[in-house]
Amino acid sequence: QALARIGGEHFFDTMTLESAGWVDRARFQRAYRDRIGNYRDANLWPLWMTFAIELWHRMIVLGQEPPDIAGGVSAVAATGLAAG
Repeated sequence: QALARIGGEHFFDTMTLESAGWVDRARFQRAYRDRIGNYRDANLWPLWMTFAIELWHRMIVLGQEPPDIAGGVSAVAATGLAAG
C-alpha cells in the first residue's frame, strides 16, 4: 500500500536512474510486478532501495521537486524528513 501511495509502478515510468545508466527500467518494472504480485513472500527491499535512490537522484542530483503522493502530500513530507 505504501508504494501504491507514491504512484506504484507508475512512479518508475520515467526513471532518472535509467537515464544515468544505472538501471534497466523495463527489467526493474518486470521485477516490480513480480514482487508486488507476491508481496507477502517476496523480498521488497530492492523495490524500496530503488525508490529511495530514484527519489534521491531526482531531488539531490537533478534538483527536482519531490513528487506528490496520494492526498497531495509530498513524498518528503510524508516521510517526516522535511527540513525544519
